[in-house]
Parts: sequence; structure tokens; C-alpha cells
Amino acid sequence: MTVTFEDSGKGSKVNLTLDDVRSWAVEYGFVKMNVAADKPIAQRVDLVAFFNVYKTSAFSVFKQKFKSKRLKPPNEDQVSRDQQQMLNCFCADAQLLSTAGRGRD
Repeated sequence: MTVTFEDSGKGSKVNLTLDDVRSWAVEYGFVKMNVAADKPIAQRVDLVAFFNVYKTSAFSVFKQKFKSKRLKPPNEDQVSRDQQQMLNCFCADAQLLSTAGRGRD
């Protein structure tokens, strides 16, 4: 069974492995730039940077946090903030346009 971020917060029934975390780290771009792409994933992955996103420093701590809390993939919070900012700008622009048309009659 493949573990995904949707499985986070589901307690001990989730069997998260270090290989799962390594795969996510590579998928989300947490790779060492000075390591050749043909090297094993364990050498290419930057787990320190990945764990820093979740304010952890080791797999065991991340695993416990993953089992106990709903976690989002890296950068998902930033995407949500960017979308909210775009929506706020759109609403402000729409409000300006609606008030600019008043009083022309």
C-alpha cells in the first residue's frame, strides 16, 4: 500500500517508511544539487531540508507527527496563501471597477 499525505493523522494504522519520505522529498524537489542523478535516492535526497518544513529533524519525529496530525505536502500552504492573495486582489479590483462606474449618469 502506498502512503500519501491523505493518510496523515490516521494514527498507528499508517505504516510510513523512510522510503516513502525519501520519495516525497524527491517528488517535491528536495534534492542535493551536487549529487549525480544516477546515484541512489538515499544519496540524492535532502531530508534535512524536507524535515525542516515540518519543524522536525529526524525520521522518527516526522513519523510520529505524520501519524498524529493532518499534514499537507510541502509548499501547499504557500500555494493556498498565493491563491488567497489573488482572490483578495481580484475582489479589490472588482470593487474598484464597480465604484468607478457610479456617478457617470
